[in-house]
Amino acid sequence: MKNVGRLLLIIATIGLVFNSCNKEKLEVAGEIPGMGDSAGTLEAQEYSFHQDLTLGKITGVGDVMKSISNDVVIEGVAQGSGDLVTITLTITNNNLYKWRTAFFRAGSVFDVNLEGYQNGILLAPVAVCLSPGEERTVTIHLYCLNYGKSDSDNSASYELLGVTQSEVMLELVNALQGKMINYEDYMLYFGVGAAMFYETVKEELQEIVWHVTNGEGISEEDLEYINSLPGLPDGVLPAGIYDLDFELPSEWCGDCRLETAWGGTSQENGSAWWFYYDASVGGQQAIYAGQFAVDGAYVEYVDGKINIVLGNNMALIDDNEAVKIQGYDTLPTSRPSGGHFSYKGTDLSVMVGDYMYYAIHLDVAVCE
Repeated sequence: MKNVGRLLLIIATIGLVFNSCNKEKLEVAGEIPGMGDSAGTLEAQEYSFHQDLTLGKITGVGDVMKSISNDVVIEGVAQGSGDLVTITLTITNNNLYKWRTAFFRAGSVFDVNLEGYQNGILLAPVAVCLSPGEERTVTIHLYCLNYGKSDSDNSASYELLGVTQSEVMLELVNALQGKMINYEDYMLYFGVGAAMFYETVKEELQEIVWHVTNGEGISEEDLEYINSLPGLPDGVLPAGIYDLDFELPSEWCGDCRLETAWGGTSQENGSAWWFYYDASVGGQQAIYAGQFAVDGAYVEYVDGKINIVLGNNMALIDDNEAVKIQGYDTLPTSRPSGGHFSYKGTDLSVMVGDYMYYAIHLDVAVCE
């Protein structure tokens, strides 16, 4: 009887070992469905946006399109982080009385519709704050999930599936919580040298993503690098932003945001708003960021120069072409592309030719 009891104990123990093995995660780096070279589709948990918000078609943006194309409208300074996958979409706030915020969650995966192109992932949250009734076209940078496949371009469209359910990819997303990851974070909070530092960050993080999708997973060196990244200031993101079950505030807007600004009080409408400086009116004219005049900020034409005063609530971002100016005797029929402007730099006092109108485009951080 004792031998039988021992045999039963051994069998039970073996059963427990197999059972515990079955409970261990089966997913391993380099074999995640829809990522790297693995077959299958991306697995994600859906999430929703506020009922007042409408999201339009998500289109890819290629290298040339990222700054100067008229085919894909790029409005505002790009958000998110990454380089090889860039998307653009229009978000509409259908509430005519209240501000609304579109929150894109950390770990959001975007499925491309064309074979041979890269799927994308957002490693940190992105918040887009919209004024009452505003329609805004936004650009979001993502990380590539399929090493060796084609970068994004405007022939591809994307579908937001939700937050990845890959356990090994979520390990990376969780490790990055609270760190300075996105382009907008560096432009707003890092200070001098932000652009150069961010270039290194996005390259390093893309390599780490590929370690997960095509390699053996996150290494100790990867974790050391992640831990070395600067942290976000307190209060930059709302509480619960990393919790899919947490209901985020509908009207949350950060104290600081990145915007495309236009100098001048004459407005042109159309699919993309913009303002221009009318030299026949002259004098000091307001600067508009996100379609709202910024207190204390103005542009003025004096003795062949455009002078730009940013005031106390606005500053240029760390970009060597944050100021773009173009003169016209006949206004263009649609918003001009800053990438084609005759002046591109960072000067706040710029010699210009003698024209009737001036388009003055600024990439700025606005803090209230």
